[in-house]
Amino acid sequence: MKKRGVLQSVLYILFFSLVLLLPIFNMNLITGKVSETENRELAKFPILVGEDGHLASGLREGFENWLGDNIGFRSSFVALTAKLKLNLFHQTTSTRVEIGRDGWYYLTDNHNVELATGEYILSEDVLQKICANQQRISNWYSSQGITYVLVLTAAKSSVYPEYIASRECSVRETLCDQVEAYLLQHSDVNVVNTKHALLENKQGEKLYLKTDTHWTQYGSYVAFRAVLEKLNELGVETHQFPVEFSEGTANGEFSAMLGVKGILGEETVPIAEWKSTVSAIDSGVLYETVKKLNSKNNESKRYPVVIYKNETAPSTTLLIYGDSQWMTARNLPQWMGEEFQTVVSTRFRSINRELDAEVNPQVVVFGCSERLIDSILTRETDLPEMIRSLPDIPAGEMISEEKYGEWIGDQGVCLESAGGVSLKGTRTITVDLNENEIRLQGWAADFNEKRPLQSLYLKIGEIIVECSYGLERTSISEHFGNQDLLNIGFKYDLPISFLKADEVKEISFYGVSADGNQLYGPVSYQLSYRRQQSENTENIAGLPDLPLKVMISEDEYGQWIGNQGVCLEKAGDTSLKGSTSFSVDLQETEISLQGWAADFSVDRPFQSLYVRIGDKVVECSYGLERKSIAEHFGDEALLRVGFKVDLPVSYLQSGKVTEIAFYGVSADGEYLYGPAAYQLTYGQR
Repeated sequence: MKKRGVLQSVLYILFFSLVLLLPIFNMNLITGKVSETENRELAKFPILVGEDGHLASGLREGFENWLGDNIGFRSSFVALTAKLKLNLFHQTTSTRVEIGRDGWYYLTDNHNVELATGEYILSEDVLQKICANQQRISNWYSSQGITYVLVLTAAKSSVYPEYIASRECSVRETLCDQVEAYLLQHSDVNVVNTKHALLENKQGEKLYLKTDTHWTQYGSYVAFRAVLEKLNELGVETHQFPVEFSEGTANGEFSAMLGVKGILGEETVPIAEWKSTVSAIDSGVLYETVKKLNSKNNESKRYPVVIYKNETAPSTTLLIYGDSQWMTARNLPQWMGEEFQTVVSTRFRSINRELDAEVNPQVVVFGCSERLIDSILTRETDLPEMIRSLPDIPAGEMISEEKYGEWIGDQGVCLESAGGVSLKGTRTITVDLNENEIRLQGWAADFNEKRPLQSLYLKIGEIIVECSYGLERTSISEHFGNQDLLNIGFKYDLPISFLKADEVKEISFYGVSADGNQLYGPVSYQLSYRRQQSENTENIAGLPDLPLKVMISEDEYGQWIGNQGVCLEKAGDTSLKGSTSFSVDLQETEISLQGWAADFSVDRPFQSLYVRIGDKVVECSYGLERKSIAEHFGDEALLRVGFKVDLPVSYLQSGKVTEIAFYGVSADGEYLYGPAAYQLTYGQR
């Protein structure tokens, strides 16, 4: 009998031990696993030891979170708790979801319910910041010839406030209305407030899911038509295509947020049907480029790259900066694909200049959900700020160099460098069109008053920008022996796109006098352009149609040892060492020529460099960095004067071509220097 009692005790101990250990044996050990019931990533195992070799801070809290999220059978317990609370007590297990009337549920995050009650509105300061940011973005795109539209996505609580159970609510002014009204009054930003169209169509199909915070496909279509109407007003070509709706079902995201997938059941929703002419793109240069940029963006990298092509649509490209309302499940990108030849839809939450450059859109749409307006639209932007016009004040005349004595600027402005290249008093800037921007640096002051300017502006074609002015320049104040001239430095990162692919021929500075009553300027600088060519050799029609000019002579320049500004250093593997002839092996397929060249009449790089081979003309890959040349001549302006060109041996016509000749386009683009001829001999090396 005693033995039987001992056996029962052992069995009880084993049973309860098994009950206690089973959750541990069934524990999730997969890092980064996503809970299917809660639709979120489970807590990861905490870092045990910090960089200092001691126990990591927050270890206890991190371990508790990990254990609570990954213990065995957790999902079953979560599901059971959620069902009991919802069905027995009419409560939710998540503070993020509020139960409404007639089967409606509402998200509580980001003041979502307070939007409907009027308890949450934007302050004047926030509205001003949003307006300034949006005007800056709009101006930026306008300077590129791109149509920009801000789309405000109304919250479900703004369109269907009457189903909120915790208080009495009705349709009222909300954040979308505030922002729209402020922008219309204080800016020229193109804005679409989707709330108007949604309220107009409220008596039709259901616009939002009852068990989700997002709109249905019908709600999405209503918003799409509103955006399209705005684009039509702005001159963007679109066309009508029929969309019909049938009855379907869907599971909203709130079930997962409550801990049990499908706990709220399926609901009836309108499903869109139309004849699609778009194709999804998941390969190619554009796709891979956008995918790479997407992977580097912390907010968008969790979401796939969405690109649609439509060869039947007008040849325009649309770039969408969207959020969850713009996901493909809601059809907005696909419908836009019916209107544009190319649509790139992203989850980037800030304008990205690198993305813009790769996509090269004609239209940009930025979508922002109402509940996120205060966090998304107030973000700082790194886009250049543009100004509509110069200050409307009388033109002033700066004290002359002769009167001031040691002043060497012009109208108080001294531009010292452009793109890291010293200008040394020259009035010509060489621009590499392959770069994204060029930094301008210098200093400027009101030498009538011997004080800093009030502000400094730069005019680039029709674009006006304000420079970053007031930078400390100790060397300048010491040079003039005037401490008041300490903060007179300036810089501006000039986007190459402002130059409209070499259409802009000069830039001009304007300074506002120290007392703010006069405008000094213009102080103008001429632009010359250089585009580094690819290494692929391409025969072009002929040399530029420019007057031929002789380069400054070696005797005049002193240390110059080239030929018409060109120094060919290597042909194949052979160093020329000043020779003007080289041998070619006709058994080879090509010969690589390397060297450097510059416009020594102004000590600047050529605008471009060509080589003539018999009846063919090839543009060299020019503008390669050559530090040794810049150091040899003691001139940073001569840093990018290297060149190379791979000539097909077939161009030499089996040895009939006996010389090649280089021609350089002057730094200002006005003249052609050359020929710098090199004789050819043939044989196997």
